[in-house]
Amino acid sequence: MINILSKDVINKIAAGEVVERPASVVKELIENAIDAGADIIKIKALKYGTELIQIEDNGDGIHSKDFDKLFLRHATSKISSIDDLEKIDTMGFRGEALASIAAVSDIEILTRHQSESNGSLIKHYDGKITISPTSITKGTIVKVKNLFENIPARKKFLKSPRTENIAIWQVILSYVLSYPNIRFEIEIDRHLKIYPKSELIDRICDVTKIEKQHWLELNYDNELKIFGYTTLPKKQIFDKKKQYLFVNHRPIFDQNIPKAVQVGYGTFLMNNTYPGFVLFIEINPAEVDFNVHPRKSEIRFSDQNKIFNIIKDIISTILKNHLKSFVKDTIAEIKPENTNTYIQVKNPDFTIQEFEEFLKNEEKHYYNPENTSSVSEYQSKAKPNIKSSFLIDKAIKFNQNIYDTIKENTYQNDTKTDDTNLDIQNLEYKRLEKTFDDYDLSNVFQINNSYIVLSTKKSIVIIDQHAASERYFFEYFIRYLKSKNLDKQNLLVSEVIEFTIEEIEIIETNLPIFKQIGFDIEIIGKDKIIINAIPAGTKFFNYKKVIKELIGQFNENFDLEKSIKKIAATMACHTAIRFGDPLKKEEIIDLINKLLSCENPYSCPHGRPIIYEIPFDDLEKKFCR
Repeated sequence: MINILSKDVINKIAAGEVVERPASVVKELIENAIDAGADIIKIKALKYGTELIQIEDNGDGIHSKDFDKLFLRHATSKISSIDDLEKIDTMGFRGEALASIAAVSDIEILTRHQSESNGSLIKHYDGKITISPTSITKGTIVKVKNLFENIPARKKFLKSPRTENIAIWQVILSYVLSYPNIRFEIEIDRHLKIYPKSELIDRICDVTKIEKQHWLELNYDNELKIFGYTTLPKKQIFDKKKQYLFVNHRPIFDQNIPKAVQVGYGTFLMNNTYPGFVLFIEINPAEVDFNVHPRKSEIRFSDQNKIFNIIKDIISTILKNHLKSFVKDTIAEIKPENTNTYIQVKNPDFTIQEFEEFLKNEEKHYYNPENTSSVSEYQSKAKPNIKSSFLIDKAIKFNQNIYDTIKENTYQNDTKTDDTNLDIQNLEYKRLEKTFDDYDLSNVFQINNSYIVLSTKKSIVIIDQHAASERYFFEYFIRYLKSKNLDKQNLLVSEVIEFTIEEIEIIETNLPIFKQIGFDIEIIGKDKIIINAIPAGTKFFNYKKVIKELIGQFNENFDLEKSIKKIAATMACHTAIRFGDPLKKEEIIDLINKLLSCENPYSCPHGRPIIYEIPFDDLEKKFCR
């Protein structure tokens, strides 16, 4: 039997396409405020948006003649004909926002149009509309109350309060980034944050908490305009949360453009790291379809391949120019003025002339997103010129050699803690065949402040000091966490650290977990924490980085028992002796003894080797003996 659905059911089903969660309401109302020409937008949410969502703006306001159309479906002031879909230049255009929101909540709208002297209060409760006069300055205040109360099933499937609040913050911050000329005042469940009008780069730094010196500006203006900022390769980012894309200032989710950026970085990026970027594309509206998703969060370009290659080439070019500039500036800094003395670069197997030629002539490859599904697939299909790839590696090595010469005690960049599969209790490792007596510790020494060299009766042994120390602390922290004897060590001076608002939300929710693993953390203000104590036995060099890596592991289903190895690996990485630390002889001997006591002395928690052994027999062959 086929049933004809009632208008009420139809509206609630249609609302589900637009209003998926409280963050969807915030998105639609912010867009309305932007379209109204507001330069001050105030946002408030209570009980993760289910009790109240309030958006106040100083825009043009709503004219009284339009009140009767406010909550009708397919009613909009943004377009009037099908031709208008070819030149959309506003945030909203579907005419579904207020109608969809009203279907799943109670709404009050206080508004005064700029051309009218009196304001009005419009209420939409249970499908009934009432209008009364009120006092209000120019602009609009929209109050959405009791969201999903009339659809318990929808409310039941909302995520945790923390997750919904983070979703609201993420929506708001995307518009905060896109419109630095607008002042945003935000209050979400007692967290208050104000973003005054500012320059784009200042707004980016405020939102991402990445300092200005870590950003590279890009600007392209040809058949379309692309501008924004991308992070320097040396700025390690371990997730994709700091990747923002805007098309005609509309926040957009797109899979191919981040791939284009990643391909543009190429070998400039370390493994397991991502580029951060805030990228704006301004394009003729006729060249892009904004109407492919009910929430306008996805788009389709008319020529996806062209956009991909333009972005890839822009990123590649600015990185090469930066690298070229860095090399020249570095050489200029270390070349004394008015002398002919130049730096002696270590291992100079790549000349400046070759480097310049590489920057000019590196082979370009092109990508068709319709035929490949990932960056790695693109790279495998592109079949890069072997010489070009060789030159890329040598150019980067050349640049690093110069840097190493300037700063002899170079510290190895930290590597993201992998979700290691090592299980020191269940896996059988190859045990060291040597005993303590086999090693000649009387003649042990350190080279390049990075490697330990010693000998046995039959070989020379080279040990990576950071990997060895990391392995020892990894096993130490596993025992420490499993024993649940989590002693703390108080800091002589408490550390105050600033995080993003979303990160503070995660930290606050997981304070009990931090306490379980030995941290004493307090939240102060809206975006700062204070660390009073850390787990016993740790010696962190960068508290912020440790906390960031730990909160990156937390999720709604986080289980401390199942995550001990990941947490141990994170703490070990940041406690271990660094690559570049000078060591005294007694410290070297202590490290060797600690390594020999490990269950697995052969690889660090990330799988890198620790020990490299050269048998004397092999040496003798090298010397033709």
